[in-house]
Amino acid sequence: MILDSGASKHYTPYKDYLIDYKPVNNKTVIIANGVKMPIKGIGHIPVIINQETFLIKNVNHVPNIKTTLISSKELTNKGWEILFKKDIAVLSYNNQIITNAKWHLNAYFLDKVFIDHKALEPVVYNIIDYIRSPIINKTDINITSTTSKSNSLLDLYHQRFLHINKDYIIKSAENSTGLIIPKPDLTLHNCDNCYYAKFKEIISRKPNNPINILEFIDCDILGPFKIKGLKGENYIFTITCRASKCIWVYAIKHKSDVYDIIIDYYNMILTQFGVNIKGARLDNAKEFKSLKLSSFCSFKGLLLEYSSIYTQAQNGKSERLNLYLLERIIAICSFNNIPLKLWSILIQGIAHIKNRTYNSTIKTSPYELITKQKPDLSYIRILGSLCYTLVPKETRGGKNFGNKSKKGILLGFESSNNFIVYIPEDNKVIVTRDIVIKEELNYKDDYKLEEDYNTLLELESPDVRKWKR
Repeated sequence: MILDSGASKHYTPYKDYLIDYKPVNNKTVIIANGVKMPIKGIGHIPVIINQETFLIKNVNHVPNIKTTLISSKELTNKGWEILFKKDIAVLSYNNQIITNAKWHLNAYFLDKVFIDHKALEPVVYNIIDYIRSPIINKTDINITSTTSKSNSLLDLYHQRFLHINKDYIIKSAENSTGLIIPKPDLTLHNCDNCYYAKFKEIISRKPNNPINILEFIDCDILGPFKIKGLKGENYIFTITCRASKCIWVYAIKHKSDVYDIIIDYYNMILTQFGVNIKGARLDNAKEFKSLKLSSFCSFKGLLLEYSSIYTQAQNGKSERLNLYLLERIIAICSFNNIPLKLWSILIQGIAHIKNRTYNSTIKTSPYELITKQKPDLSYIRILGSLCYTLVPKETRGGKNFGNKSKKGILLGFESSNNFIVYIPEDNKVIVTRDIVIKEELNYKDDYKLEEDYNTLLELESPDVRKWKR
């Protein structure tokens, strides 16, 4: 914040600094260079100075200015006293020195004045009715842990692990580390988002004959989607290990990209696990019958099985995975109110969690079956949660006076201490370990940008809709 002797009123570009916010119309302010800027609203900024709470009242919201300007004239009108010296301004109230403003880059920057985010959170964000709970945390990661006042700890795990059912949560805890299952309370309460996203006809299926891990895969392409991904992706390409049920998902722009992905995947499995893939099941899409892919598979001795035309059930594993991904994208986006364009990154977080949770067919998690190690689930948090990430000192505006953190949306996990986060302010995705995750908070309705959540159903391709019926 800058103490500005030339400003007649208080101004800020940050709407989420303001409580008691009221929109205004047809009001403008003329700044020093003569440019007229619109005022969008007015509110109060709660701040903490020397562990005391103050309220800076009647602050105008001007989105186009660069920083928050605190008017010295407005402060003196409210009874504050300001003594300007050479490179410092001393602010007093009731004959008591409250704080200083230091001269830097041709402005007086207020020192040790912090935004009271606790006072802002109930106003700026949607709050889920959560309270603290003694969940195991990694000591080197600053993460808040929460559970619901009205619901059980099981309900929180239901959200974290992609809306799986109670039995799978319990089995995942038994076959992993880092989870505490509450006893005797094992109640999983009703979840509307599951009904909205997962309701479908129940059909019977026959299991396939057992085969060796990673030797046979099922592949499919889902899309195109009307809502493009963050980098313009149109499709999801999925690979499923038939024996372990482990999945790999890729967001791609063009169907022709699957050729390079399959080659990279084949080499990765050979290098990391020492397994030569022997066969794959695909549908009859022309991208799976290209000369390049056929030549590669023939050279490696990899047998390709194609499903019959218009017979999705023959490639049922991939089709069911497509449906699973869509259900989770819909549930997570609607529950946490996040932009739909993030689906291309979100699917990586969904796959990460799915591979580490219990699977009834193999009686363990895919991760454990492949790696022979129990997965650690202590770092898993609700995808789509609000979070704060550290801004490196080298990239802060105004050097030491710049914001030390930025708000983001949790999208996934690169490892147990590296988190994938979308930063709306910069419109980019980062990987960081310096993070505070607020599972009880998500963005309000006005963060939906121009997107309408009725378009969630438009994520589905005709093939998936046909499979659901």
